[in-house]
Amino acid sequence: MDKNSDLEKWHFCDNKEDADKLFELVKSGEKTATSCLFCCDYKSDVFSVLTNWDETEFLLLETTKVEVVRFCDVTEEFTFKEGEGNKTHEDWRKIHRVFFESECRKLGFEFMEESLLICEEFRVVEEI
Repeated sequence: MDKNSDLEKWHFCDNKEDADKLFELVKSGEKTATSCLFCCDYKSDVFSVLTNWDETEFLLLETTKVEVVRFCDVTEEFTFKEGEGNKTHEDWRKIHRVFFESECRKLGFEFMEESLLICEEFRVVEEI
């Protein structure tokens, strides 16, 4: 697989520090899932290319599972797969509540416990 392929290229977050940190978690196998608001511009391609912030490192990802889940119903198993913080359900809820509240404000609506998320699981196919 060539890093210049037509596959969607993307990175986590809106800043270098967090984007690179999450990229490394995926690269190490600690992070095998991610979530976003249901209303976001989500593409459901099976394969995509995850990059670090500077687009100098590339991972070919295969999406293995996608579900639409209410924030209040996200499972402990999924939050562990997200691989962030101390990997507890409580920590995930705290970190992601702040993030999703901010995202909702930007979009002009209020975040609620019942807000829908897209919960995606993936695996690294190869470093490219």
